[in-house]
Amino acid sequence: MSFSQLSAYEEIVGSGEIEELLALADKIKDVSVTHVNSTSTGGGVVEILRSLVPLFRLVGIPCRWEIIQGTDKFFRTTKLFHNLLQGLSLKEGEKITQDMLDEYRRVNDENMKKVDLASDVVIIHDPQPAALVRARGNNKWVWRCHIDLSSPDKKPGIFYILILDNTMRLFSPCRILFSLHLWLII
Repeated sequence: MSFSQLSAYEEIVGSGEIEELLALADKIKDVSVTHVNSTSTGGGVVEILRSLVPLFRLVGIPCRWEIIQGTDKFFRTTKLFHNLLQGLSLKEGEKITQDMLDEYRRVNDENMKKVDLASDVVIIHDPQPAALVRARGNNKWVWRCHIDLSSPDKKPGIFYILILDNTMRLFSPCRILFSLHLWLII
């Protein structure tokens, strides 16, 4: 069965749900959405976006998927952030260095010049592209964290990175937060 047409889903969810979905989508059909993550292959976020972006388009919502680029050092750094956020502790002798923070910001600054963030809503997936929020204008931003944040390592440095010099106004695991420019969904 091909799911390239919305009617293919009727057998699974029923025609009433499809009609409701189309009615809801019609209310926001002029709202453009951009999803941003750090890879086009492998992992759960990719699997979600491979399905979600076409579904947005099927219901008439303009939707794009942008992928940031990074260096090996950047990805090693963000893997450490990921592990700390997920509750692992730094290994003996391991630390977050200023050089790592600089590389994280530098790579995101480079991506700000390359990635098209001109849409009504920008959805950032996971920590790798989170610093792109510094490029926001008047559009709405969502940080969708796919990491288990129920017991993060509370090293101050990791939260500083995610707060991004107060660009993200609040950080609170396991809640939905609304601000003027950012919805943080965890």
